[in-house]
Amino acid sequence: TGGFLATDPFSPTRLYAAGLNRVTIYENQVEVGYATLTDTVPSWCSDCTNPAGVISIAADPVIPGRLIASLTYDSTLLPRPSDRGGFFISEDYGLSWLAHESDIYRVAQNKIVFSPSDPTIVYAAGSPGIYKSVDSGLTWETITPPGLEDFWFYSLAVNPQNPDIVITAQWEGLYRTLDGGQTWEVIFTIGWGNLVYMPSNPPVLYFGADGGNGLWQSFDDGTTWSSAASSLEALPVTPLLGVTDGERAILYINTPGGFGSTATTSSTTWASTTLVNSGVYRMVTRLPDHWVYLPVVVK
Repeated sequence: TGGFLATDPFSPTRLYAAGLNRVTIYENQVEVGYATLTDTVPSWCSDCTNPAGVISIAADPVIPGRLIASLTYDSTLLPRPSDRGGFFISEDYGLSWLAHESDIYRVAQNKIVFSPSDPTIVYAAGSPGIYKSVDSGLTWETITPPGLEDFWFYSLAVNPQNPDIVITAQWEGLYRTLDGGQTWEVIFTIGWGNLVYMPSNPPVLYFGADGGNGLWQSFDDGTTWSSAASSLEALPVTPLLGVTDGERAILYINTPGGFGSTATTSSTTWASTTLVNSGVYRMVTRLPDHWVYLPVVVK
């Protein structure tokens, strides 16, 4: 998903977790290793003091073992020292990392997302800016909405069926592009938070408002919105994760601890997980049945 956690597309039991200047590798929920991204600060950053935290990681869905991560650096620069950072790439399942040096990469990336329908296209929400790659993360260009070049972007989501449709979250609201970043428009001003598309047909976009405004859903790429769970409307909702097992679309959200009441909509039901007092909720939606068409033979 391009957040603090990433699953291996080729081995679902393998998990990569972002941490303090390192990525930890888990297999079947057991730690099997970790790797430090770097022990030094880059020469271009005179105000950086030491490597800080890995804030985003994403696994390449096409090339086995390839990962992209974003590392921040501690800095004497105020008020936003976490803006200092850049891309690191691993080609060996997270066991070693190489810095991606370029002027455009010298900011922290809060979310890295491969396009599900065209994995050669990758987007990153930075602090500041929005970035796009059309060669699986080897080179990047800035596609930040005009006038927001110095602003922090918290998250982004890419339509699973169309790599040109991207929604990103900025402090004041949500922005959308329908043409791969050439033009942008404001679509929602409820606040900032996290975004995720569910791999359903058609795709459903969810927005978790971190300012205490609950969980929202859109069936038209953010043109219109409705509350997805009425009992969570007063809660800040931060990380979201959408997965599928082939038959079900499963959405996980996180709230600040404790269980809320169960909320039911016409098509989905919220239920707390077995993690007691975790504040984690799960919504399960059955995907449309897969049909097999057989030819009709007429004698």
